[in-house]
Amino acid sequence: MLSVFCHTQYIDSALEEANKIKQIKIDEKTYETTQEEKVYKFKTKFWTINIILFSIALLVFFVIVIVGALKNPNNAGINDFSKSSSSSYGLYGSPTASSRDKYEFAANHLSEIPGWTNHLFYSIHWAMGTQQGVNGKMTYTGGTLYSTLAAVLPAPTQIYSMVDDEGQKVLNAVWRTPATSKNNVEIDIRYDQKSGQIVNWNFTGYKN
Repeated sequence: MLSVFCHTQYIDSALEEANKIKQIKIDEKTYETTQEEKVYKFKTKFWTINIILFSIALLVFFVIVIVGALKNPNNAGINDFSKSSSSSYGLYGSPTASSRDKYEFAANHLSEIPGWTNHLFYSIHWAMGTQQGVNGKMTYTGGTLYSTLAAVLPAPTQIYSMVDDEGQKVLNAVWRTPATSKNNVEIDIRYDQKSGQIVNWNFTGYKN
């Protein structure tokens, strides 16, 4: 009788020990799962923050580039012209289009004029004029030399002289698309005869 009792007690003890081991394994697995979830959440949060920061940096970069382009002195003529012009004339690209439309049309077709590229055109700097005295002559500084520009281009289609608002003689050099071109585009470069510096430019165009 004692032997049966001892055997039963041994079985109960073994089952209890087995349950403890099983519970420990369950607890260990639960702990591992919890740790994996924490790591996954951390990685997700880490990459989310990095993506947001990268997007903000990219946005700031584009804003800086756009603002810089708008403040470029070489674009001042285009911006001022666009603000003061009207589009209530013929169809865009036609000979009867408004001055603004012809201006914008030409801006997209400058490279059709032999020798010209948009990069070359927008690298031109206007000279700054200073009047000497109330009725004095204008002196110019900081402008691109016409001779430098002419050295990398074919001969202009036309050159003519005129007297500006200050009574000084200036020269205008005009380059045009060939007569056989599908578009009629021209670039007009004005430069001071005495200093040789470019003081103004303009372009216009429409479809033939």
